[in-house]
Order: sequence, then C-alpha cells, then structure tokens
Amino acid sequence: MNLLDGYEWQDGSTDEKTIEWEIREAQQDTPGGLQGVAPSSSSAKDGKITGTTSAMCYKRAFITGDYVHYCDDGETTDLEPGEYVVWYVKKPNYDASPYTHVIVPEYGDTTSKIIVRNGTVNGSDSLIVSKSDVATLVAKTTASYDKEFDKWVVKAGKATIKDVYNPTTTITNVSGPVTVEAVYKDKFYKLNVVNGTGSGSFTQGTVVTIKADAPPAGKVFWKWEVKEGHPYIQNWLEDTTEVIIKQADVKIEAVYKDATPITPPGPAKYALKVDGGIGSGEYGENSEVIIKAYAPELGKEFDKWELVSGDAVIEDVNSVITKVTTKAMAANIRAVYKENSIPAPTLKFDLIVKNGTGSGTYEENEVVSIKADPAPAGEEFDRWIINSGTAVFGNYKSPNTTITIKDSNVKIEALYKKIVPVHTHTYGAWVSDDTNHWHECTDASCSSIKDKKVHVYDNDIDDTCNVCGYKRVLPMPIVTYKFIAGANGSWAKNSGKNLSFKVNGEFSRFTGVKVDGTLIGNDKYTAVSGSTIVTLKKDYLEMLSVGKHTLSVVYTDGECTTEFEIITDTKPIIPEEDKKPGIDTKKQATSRLDKKADIKSEKKKSLNTAYSYNMGQWMALFLMSGLVLVLTVFKKKRN
Repeated sequence: MNLLDGYEWQDGSTDEKTIEWEIREAQQDTPGGLQGVAPSSSSAKDGKITGTTSAMCYKRAFITGDYVHYCDDGETTDLEPGEYVVWYVKKPNYDASPYTHVIVPEYGDTTSKIIVRNGTVNGSDSLIVSKSDVATLVAKTTASYDKEFDKWVVKAGKATIKDVYNPTTTITNVSGPVTVEAVYKDKFYKLNVVNGTGSGSFTQGTVVTIKADAPPAGKVFWKWEVKEGHPYIQNWLEDTTEVIIKQADVKIEAVYKDATPITPPGPAKYALKVDGGIGSGEYGENSEVIIKAYAPELGKEFDKWELVSGDAVIEDVNSVITKVTTKAMAANIRAVYKENSIPAPTLKFDLIVKNGTGSGTYEENEVVSIKADPAPAGEEFDRWIINSGTAVFGNYKSPNTTITIKDSNVKIEALYKKIVPVHTHTYGAWVSDDTNHWHECTDASCSSIKDKKVHVYDNDIDDTCNVCGYKRVLPMPIVTYKFIAGANGSWAKNSGKNLSFKVNGEFSRFTGVKVDGTLIGNDKYTAVSGSTIVTLKKDYLEMLSVGKHTLSVVYTDGECTTEFEIITDTKPIIPEEDKKPGIDTKKQATSRLDKKADIKSEKKKSLNTAYSYNMGQWMALFLMSGLVLVLTVFKKKRN
C-alpha cells in the first residue's frame, strides 16, 4: 500500500507497506421472546416452544450426539420435557448466533428455573425459585475492551426485572422456566476538540474529521497537540485532518504560532534534467551548468549530448564533460552512446576436469568435449557434477559429453558408483497362507514374489485349492441335535431292565451324559454308535428317586435334552395261603389276566421308550400275542 503525497505512517516512515486484514462475518443477536410449554399429560410428548421462526434451529441441551432440528414459524411442537438450546442459523455475511436456553417443563411442574447467560443469579448460572422469590442478577464483566453492559433481556419465559439497565439488579415474579441474558453494547469514548470542531462521543476505530478554528489576529495554525488519550492523527500539521478514536477518552487542542512575515519571492528557477549523466537541478535563467556523462557500458562509448525537450545551449555536444546555459524554461538533456569502435577483449575462462580429460582455457560460450577416466575396479561411471563456476553439460550422465563455458572459471568432476551385480530370480514351489498362494525367489536375500492369487475351490465344501493344494479348515456345520427314539420314556423300579435312548448326532462328537443337569460317570451308562445310542444301566436307575428326571446327551458342539420318569414296581403281592409246596411262587404270581395286562403295559412302554428292551423281550411279546390269538380261534370252534 502506498501513501498519498504529504502523509506518513504512524512510525514516521513513508515506504510502501503490505497490510493484512480480516473481514469477519457479523454476529447475530441471541433469539428472544421464547416460551417453553409443558406437554398436555404426563405420557404425552407434545410440549412446545413458542415464539420461534424458521430462521432458528434447536436441539436438546447437554445431550451428546442429539440431532439439530429446524424450528417452525410461530411455535415448534412435539417436544419432550427438558432443556433445549435455540439459535439463529448461519446466513450470508452473518455467523450463527449464540444459544438461548429454553426449558419445556414436565407436565404439572410448578417450579420455576432461572437460567442466566453472561451473568449469575444468586452467584450461580441457574436457580430454582418460586414466583414470590426475589433473586439477584449480576452481569459479567465483558472481556472485550470495546464493549460495556447495556441491559438485561428476558429471552424466554416471563419475569420482572427491577432495573434492566443496571448490571446488578433483582428478578421476581418468575412464572415457569425463564432465560435471562445480559446484553452488551459498543463502548463510546469522548473526543474533546479545543480550539476546533469535531467533539463528540464515538466507538473505538471511528474516523472523525477535526478542524481548527480560525487563528487569532497575527497568528497562524501550527499543529494539533494531544492533551489526553492516545488517538491517531492523520496529519498533525494540517488545520483540517482526521483522527482515529482508540480505547480512551481524547482531548486534542489546536495550537497557533506567530505569523511569519512574507518574504518576496526571488528569481524564478527552472528544472534541468540530465539523463545518463550528472548536473540535474533547478537553475535561474542564463545559469551556466557543467554536465558530465556516465561511464559507458562494456563495448560502448560516449557519442553526443542530445536536447530531448525544453530549451538550453550545450557548448560541445560531443564532449563527455561540457557546459550548458539554461533558458527561461525547463529542459531535458540526454547522453547518447554508440558501439565501441575498438573491439572488446576476448574473455577466457579456465576449465578444470577432475577424473577426466578436457581441462584448458576457453572463451565464453565455447563448447568443450570432455571424457571421464576409466572407472576403478568394481565401479562404473555415474555422473558429472560442477564443483564451482557456471557451465552447462550436454548430458551429465554420459561419460563422453560436452560442456558449454559461461562467464566464470569452472571445476567439474566425474563421479563413479559401485557395480551392483544383476540378480536373476528363480522361483520354487507354491507358498501360501489362508487366503493366497504365490511363488517366492529361492534366494534368501531376495524378497521378490510373483503369481500371487487367491485360492481356488470347486465349492463351499471343497477344502483343497485346485492350484497349490493348500488345505483349508472348513467351519463345523451347525447341527440341531434331537432324540429319534426313547424321548419322554419311563422305567419301573425292580424291573431288572436298562433304559435306552437314541439321538441323531455323530458318535465321534459324543462327550458324555447329564442327568438332571449333572454329568454322570461312564460306569452308569453305555454309549454306542448308530447315530448315538445311550443306555442307562439298571443299577444306576434303581438309585434315582421316583418321579420325572431330565437326560441330556452332550456333544462337542451342542447337546439335546429329554425327560424320563421313574415309576414304582407294579407287581402284586402273593398271599401266603396261595403258595403251594413245590411250586415256584415267583412264576405263579401273575394270573393270565394279569399277564395280558402286563403285556399291554409293556407294549405301551415299548412304544414310548423305543429301544428300552432287548430283542428277547420283543420275541416274548410276539409269542404271547400268538397264544392269545390261538386260544381265541379255539374257543370260536368249540362254540
């Protein structure tokens, strides 16, 4: 940024300066006139905030992750009880406003809560009060140097503030939740202009024009003098200027001094400008001025003086040093140069080549062939470098190339590097992980791989890769175990029989048996394949109490459970008088009718408890049924 003529920077300089500044978005005021309304019942969610507009947003206060919602014009409905924050949304040239806290009370809640922004109520940010309570509001001291307390504003709810323009006041008649905010305004500073105009009250940064009064007789305006404060005055010596208000009251006085008698002007002077030489200045008419041309550039020499504009008499236009007689006007004289008739000397520069040939003395822009020396054993040529001076390589990576000499002596050097043997990859058998297979170089120091691909299988149950032979571990299938025979069976005490169950699980995964939720020893049962057949031994069954029990067959990946029942012995007791000598009472204890009843009972048991009897028992049942059939036919024939 450049200053206007006659101005200077505050530090007294007049140089060009680069100034950075920032244009910020304007601040919107917090929303006001809001009121939280409770839901219509304890279970309803129809609370609302009245006084909203579509230019506002809201969300629940103090709840992390709650969504931001736009408000509706007039009122925003369908709200749960709780504390909300409402603000004006960002818009062009304006940032979003600060929050206003609004409480939607619980249904039937008669308590009132005061929330204070930019201040305290009875020393806290919030306070629960009754309607008749009187609480003290105290505004916070603003941290901004250019702001001061303005007034208290009720942003939400209804209440009475005793003195809204006092930073310390009281609040009462609080009806429901209330949000109160201390509002601040720009701070004004006084400007007092003595012996001039411009006095008034202004905010920080205001530019005010001040003007000195007309000076008294025999006096002239001299300067502005600061009596109080630290303002910035654009020009202290101008009777009309501008002052920038800073952070304090200001008192400025126009100062006058005695008028200086006017001296009659002397002879007129005219400007003489000498281009390409010395002698420029202001001179009166017919002044004699010595002018001298500057030394010429290389390859040139002075030619003559030339009058570009105005009027003046040059005594010897072909002399480097001559005399000029001025006239009654400005003049511009220029020194003219021409090519030197004496050829300029040829410039030569030294080229020193390290580790190569081509050293010598050469003219500027001469192209020189250079060649690197043979490389040491185990090394090869790498590149040329310039250690000092200025030059241009034809190809700095070639051992045989050229270099163009410039305007200085040059030192260059050929560099070499070790020869790295060429490695030939050889690849072995497939290498794999659980996802891919590939070939690796057989050289342990080489990390090269190729042919990396994912494994290929025929289907989801194929466990061998078709390319490399990698065997994957397939996940165990999910099996639902269930009883296919013997579920919900029963066993009679003193029956002398075992009790069997059959489950659909693979016997290879079988691990044990639980009765009533407890694992039992393998001496209390037998287990064989055929899916899985578990047989509880009779001796163990005799130990169980009469009633229902649970049995679980356990596998490595699950189990299944059923019930079985222990019943009492149902055989009748034979009276002593019915016993006969020589007759086995045990065999005679059961009548034919009882045997038929036993057969039916045993048949029912066999249906409910499959596999609970062995093949001999099934044969006995078959023979008994046949006997009953024969007796029935025989009886019909007799009749």
